[in-house]
Amino acid sequence: MNKLFKLKEWLTLEETSRRLTTSFQESVSVADCLQLALDGHIKISALIERSKYGIFCKEEPPAIISGFVEFLKNRDDIPDEILRAAEESVKSFPAQTKMHHFGNVFSLKTGVYDLPMIGAERLDILHLCAEKQGREPATFICLEGPFLKHKDGFINIIEPFNDKNIEWKVDFGVKSGLFDKEKNKYIDENNYYKAFHPADGLRDVEFIFRRENIEAFENSQIDDGEGNKSVTLNGCLEIIGTMLDALKNTSSKGKRWTQDALKNEMTDKRSSLSSRGIDDYFSLSNKLYKSTD
Repeated sequence: MNKLFKLKEWLTLEETSRRLTTSFQESVSVADCLQLALDGHIKISALIERSKYGIFCKEEPPAIISGFVEFLKNRDDIPDEILRAAEESVKSFPAQTKMHHFGNVFSLKTGVYDLPMIGAERLDILHLCAEKQGREPATFICLEGPFLKHKDGFINIIEPFNDKNIEWKVDFGVKSGLFDKEKNKYIDENNYYKAFHPADGLRDVEFIFRRENIEAFENSQIDDGEGNKSVTLNGCLEIIGTMLDALKNTSSKGKRWTQDALKNEMTDKRSSLSSRGIDDYFSLSNKLYKSTD
């Protein structure tokens, strides 16, 4: 699967499950993959093949509180201790953001989009994960609708109140774009909410994992795994040297080596090595080998 994996741009949920099962040498189910995405360990994506409407947006922190502090600083009758207390309050105030929509409503192109997991798209994954785990999915609603990642911002998925009222209109030499027949107006960032509303979820999509995101997750586990705490460069060199010595100086030239047999031979030859310590190196080596082949 490794050679084919390198050629694929993305994997289905089932393929990702099999891939991670092979990489980590333990059973990883589709539900596990979805839970990893919900917990922020791996990025999940959506393959969109059916037409959807969207509008660009980005997060903007509200400036009301910090603006009020600046207002206080410009006054001469505010004691310094109050100003310092106000500044400290702003620093400790939990970060809040709002979505600023911009540009015109457009039809999404067919393709793969990463999910930022900040809106209704997260609830879709949560619902599917519950189903895969054999649990009754809870009912949640996100009024802002689903989002897709796009460059430094997002795409908010929206739906028309009445699809029959929306058309693409061209006034040659004047203007072109989506047109609301009922209100007899072109739709733009200032009035789109009169014709569209946030979708309640990502319907008619396939949830997938990009190959690059799978590789990033695998590499992060190799770099940050618990077993790595006992793995050092000098330890690696000692393991390799002992293995070479065991292979070169074995009394049985036709012996077929197993991992356990090699491990026993190494501990006999080297008192500084333990069976458990060798297992740490072998386990990490196997994971790295299978994920990079």
